Amino acid sequence: MIPEGVDICIYAGAPLDSLIEIALANRELPAPVAIATPNASPSEFARRVARHLTPPEPVVLSPDGWLDRRRDRIVELPLTVASAQLRRAGLPATLVESQSLIVATDLTCLPPGGAIAIGLWSRFARRRERLAAMLFDARDARRGEHRESLSPEIASLVAPRLLLLRGALSHGPLLIATTDQIAAELAGRALGIAQADPGFEPIGPWEHPLVQRATELDLGVIHPDQLRLVAHRIGGSAAPDRDGLIEVAARVATVLGVRTIDER
Repeated sequence: MIPEGVDICIYAGAPLDSLIEIALANRELPAPVAIATPNASPSEFARRVARHLTPPEPVVLSPDGWLDRRRDRIVELPLTVASAQLRRAGLPATLVESQSLIVATDLTCLPPGGAIAIGLWSRFARRRERLAAMLFDARDARRGEHRESLSPEIASLVAPRLLLLRGALSHGPLLIATTDQIAAELAGRALGIAQADPGFEPIGPWEHPLVQRATELDLGVIHPDQLRLVAHRIGGSAAPDRDGLIEVAARVATVLGVRTIDER
């Protein structure tokens, strides 16, 4: 289902725990809640998000941690999207059966090429599906266009309620929140471009193979006009990172093709 409009909220101007609390406020997150993170192990960021949720504290899963423990059973699901390579895929029951699935990605410690949102779920898949997705995704990344990426197909099996991305400004943390998988992928990639060296010329977020395929599958937004960028300056005009937030938000908007920024 293609959304009519999606907010990408960028918060700054307060300690990280305060930003998390504000981003979670007034959101309906019925239990059971599960938090998935692409970071190498359940990161400090994901655990901090978990502490701000109503008890019982939700389980936090990372691909490496889950693969090591093997405590979760696998649920095999049929794909409801057209795929030339996959008909079914298996994912941990904790993720599939969660009523409120949250993504918590710490961009500040993500390795080059690391999963932000769309590429996360294939890391939890069965070994054959996981390795195939890694191979095909890497091939497409080298080509710079979608031909055989599998991660978006596997991402079609989950429906996260909230995606949180941790970034950084010069004087403090930055937090991005959205409810759309494609919007989260776009925002994470756009932030990296916005904060990169001026001479750095990566592939644009909308042109990335994972995003191309995800838009074909209608996993979320498909056009910049569906996005609204909202810059939340916690602490108002006196916030130490006020100018940095607005500058980064403006760059992200330019990279994504978003015409206006709603400042709050």
